[in-house]
Amino acid sequence: MPEQALYKTIRDDLLRAIENGTLLPDQALPSERELCQRYGTSRMTVRHAVTELETLGSVYRVQGKGTFVSQSKLVQPLMQVSGFTEDMAKRGKAASSQILFAGTKRADAAIAKLGVDEIPLQTLFALNTRAAKGEILWRFSWPLAALNLVLLAIPLSYTNPRAGRSLSLVIAVLIFVLYLNGISIGQTWVRGGKMEWYTGVILINGSVFFITAMLFIRRVWMTRWLPLAWTEWPYRLREARKEREK
Repeated sequence: MPEQALYKTIRDDLLRAIENGTLLPDQALPSERELCQRYGTSRMTVRHAVTELETLGSVYRVQGKGTFVSQSKLVQPLMQVSGFTEDMAKRGKAASSQILFAGTKRADAAIAKLGVDEIPLQTLFALNTRAAKGEILWRFSWPLAALNLVLLAIPLSYTNPRAGRSLSLVIAVLIFVLYLNGISIGQTWVRGGKMEWYTGVILINGSVFFITAMLFIRRVWMTRWLPLAWTEWPYRLREARKEREK
């Protein structure tokens, strides 16, 4: 058999032995002398086959000790998503989980040195302190505030050519200042134990959302804040008095 075909045979035989479990992970491969005797070839051909296995990652060399079978690799196809338990099952291994601790304990020195504004959100929930709850309110309120202000800008962007833009601008600045102060006051109340963080999130952001919804309703379905009959009632009453006086 030609040397080129023979080295492929050696490579494939060793690879097959690794895949079917004949050669286990971290187990030494047969020595070069043994492989030479088994296949009746030179050391150069055997080394060529083993070098290709090393390139494939199937084996690894240890200087002065020999060549050993590598640990099985976890191959994840790019177009297929599977869980860790499923991957382990495909490789004949059982995945399991173990609860090391369940309960409440004092924060370690590294966490204790951090301010609440530097602690991850998941850790803030676990701390369950007033300062942590205040920070949770702050972190939840700002994304909601950004959304509310974007929505608020839509009805306020409408301008009456006769009234100009100054009124809408004043209303926008006033709402922003009150909103910012409302979040700060809510955080202070939560830290003082006067209310829960979720109550503050709902009250503060819900109030601004309600104002935004009312502005939308006014711009889309109404042309004035009060019904026309209500605004005309004082004038009608005055005209009725004048008629009676005559």
